[in-house]
Amino acid sequence: MRQSLKCPKCQGQQFHRIGACTVTAHDSNGTEPLSVAAAYLPTGERGFLGGEDHARFVAQLQAVTCSSCGFTEFYVGELEVLAYMVQHTAGGVRFIDGSVGTGGASR
Repeated sequence: MRQSLKCPKCQGQQFHRIGACTVTAHDSNGTEPLSVAAAYLPTGERGFLGGEDHARFVAQLQAVTCSSCGFTEFYVGELEVLAYMVQHTAGGVRFIDGSVGTGGASR
């Protein structure tokens, strides 16, 4: 839908784009990112006391919703975050290459 600009359910061609999906935070009046995966990982920089600095990496969802029928597709906006999680075996993220053999290769 994001690429074709046509709803697969009703063939509509008008949409709402949600650039950063969020949910209400449980402990405040704010919001938190709606994501497929999140993890605290090394940033590659040193912290204040010289130790390795870590930060929260979030594969946040974006959405496209058909304005006619409400059909919604979700997408991860920053694929490099998922790739970084694969490198660090974090967030439950694995990479599967379906082009390798019949079963696919995973990392």
